[in-house]
Amino acid sequence: MPAEHTKNNNGGDKSCLRRQKLMLRKSLEEAELLKLSENIIKHIKSLFAYKNAHTVYFYMAAGNEINLTPLFEESLKAGKRCVFPRVVNDSRMDFFAVYDVKELKEGYRGIREPDWNCPVYRPEGESSIMLVPGVVFDRHGGRIGMGKGFYDRYIYSHRPDCLLGVCGEYQLVDKAPMNENDIFMDMVVTEKGVYNGKL
Repeated sequence: MPAEHTKNNNGGDKSCLRRQKLMLRKSLEEAELLKLSENIIKHIKSLFAYKNAHTVYFYMAAGNEINLTPLFEESLKAGKRCVFPRVVNDSRMDFFAVYDVKELKEGYRGIREPDWNCPVYRPEGESSIMLVPGVVFDRHGGRIGMGKGFYDRYIYSHRPDCLLGVCGEYQLVDKAPMNENDIFMDMVVTEKGVYNGKL
């Protein structure tokens, strides 16, 4: 297991941590990932922020990320609006309403995204929770993604009521190096439970 510390908030520290955690993520076996995902979904469902949400921002798992597809299907049955990201260009992604998993097609870097027939989602003031993937998190809401900044830019313009970082416990560090433009999560959920982050 890599050491859980950073010296300062520079890009080198981020890159090093990102490589370490991606290697660990890649090494997960299918049964282990399934168990992690099941436990994390259980914790998400227990949260008031999820229960109260009219809109849930999802993501499609890639490269051994936590798989939330069963929660998506349950959310649809519960009458929640479910939206997924699609990369629009090299610097921007948007979210689109999805009503069936079949509407998700292979897109940016092979990740499944809403097809072009899905309506773009524009927040209308309803209660919402965003389930945010990442490579590295800390228990205070710090997050390191893949380095493209898609989520940070979107959240600055369309911040939901609750930002919930989703990860395995193995992805946590004592303190994730954050820059001034990086956005903290309100909460972070792992297979062991929920950390309150910046709430």
